[in-house]
Amino acid sequence: MLIIKEVCDEVGITVQGIIDSDYFGNTDTICGMPVIDSEECFNDPAKSSFYQQHFNFFCATNWSPEHNAVQQRNRDKRHQLIDLIDSLQLPCISLIDPRANVSRYATVGKGVFVDAMCNVEAGAQLHDYVNIMWACGIGHDTVVERNCTLQRQCWTGGNCYFEHDTFLGIGVRALKTGAIFGARTWIQELVYIKRGTVADEIVGLEGKNQRRVVVQQSN
Repeated sequence: MLIIKEVCDEVGITVQGIIDSDYFGNTDTICGMPVIDSEECFNDPAKSSFYQQHFNFFCATNWSPEHNAVQQRNRDKRHQLIDLIDSLQLPCISLIDPRANVSRYATVGKGVFVDAMCNVEAGAQLHDYVNIMWACGIGHDTVVERNCTLQRQCWTGGNCYFEHDTFLGIGVRALKTGAIFGARTWIQELVYIKRGTVADEIVGLEGKNQRRVVVQQSN
């Protein structure tokens, strides 16, 4: 949460408050930001109209592809909030750290977060609700679809295509030019992958997934 607040501070955006039923009524502040309401407030036409007319929104919930009840709930919560923003057509901004380099020839959708030291090359497309964390490199003409996350220090090749809800762990190198990564792919941390993936594939350094892995024999 503080990472997002810091970017807001850097670009001169004042965070007016957090709207989240998980916190509203339980605490007054989070990281110095006031908790002002729950998302159920949008069921009240007067409140909904007031918020829509006076504020911009950003979906700040985090998510992880880990297979446990807590992370499943986090994923569900994020999707619910994104659906709320879309269904009500709430004004939703993107946040780009001024220390990032995003090409003027790249395109950035709504609700996107780009952290410090990232480099997004010309022709790249970051679709809605994408998170690009610290020091990532996005190759030219690469498409990152809706709600993908690239964790810290990930690099991609040029002309790659990441389908929706794909997650790259810390330090992933996905450098195969033109590779397609299927929806909901999870590439775990520190993997260097030079191929595409199929939908729902998990690629890691542990486990039994040996698909197209070549072991080079020494002479």
